[in-house]
Amino acid sequence: MSHIPQVESVAKKVRKLRRFQALSVKQLALQSDLSVRTIQRIENGDTVSYNTKLNTLEQLSKGLGVRVGLLLDVPVKHINKITHIK
Repeated sequence: MSHIPQVESVAKKVRKLRRFQALSVKQLALQSDLSVRTIQRIENGDTVSYNTKLNTLEQLSKGLGVRVGLLLDVPVKHINKITHIK
């Protein structure tokens, strides 16, 4: 199953970006206009799959202040070097 590493990667990136910005799950949910449960599911890899709506990833990236492509392309180890796009 080739999508498993990507799921883990997106989940790890979201969690790492949120923590890097010292945001709680609730704060990110408010900034992203998503529910707390949705953020929790994404960070746990429960909803990040081929079925995840692009709109959800766009809302999440907006809440994190980064491009949506960052959630999909940048290796997790480089997250601390990211400059935020506002």
